[in-house]
Amino acid sequence: SERYGLRSFIEPNGDIVTAWVDTRLSGSGTAIYGQRLNRDGVLLWEPEGRLLINQGTRAISSLQLNRFDTTRFMIAYSAGPDQSSRDSILTMGFDLDGTPAWPELTVLAHASADPPLGTPSDL
Repeated sequence: SERYGLRSFIEPNGDIVTAWVDTRLSGSGTAIYGQRLNRDGVLLWEPEGRLLINQGTRAISSLQLNRFDTTRFMIAYSAGPDQSSRDSILTMGFDLDGTPAWPELTVLAHASADPPLGTPSDL
């Protein structure tokens, strides 16, 4: 599988939260996995990371990870039908165990109905 877009932040107590885009799910597009470790480097979640967001067959093209208070963090990302198409921008909040803090993903911006990027619109 391919892994890219690694992001991380350090909590006030020294623990580290990371997230990355991952293609390990068979038959799917991409997903976002995360890992939390303590300041001594001990993994606090599953050894290969915890599945945080599964976009199904959509391709995730960018990812941001931010802590927004002492008990939660947020992932914002863009996802589209493939790497060359316009993307929607989505976000989800999580508690420090990687459990979603909101009932569903929040869509910040929808993909436009325009043709994919790099495709002339007059064809």
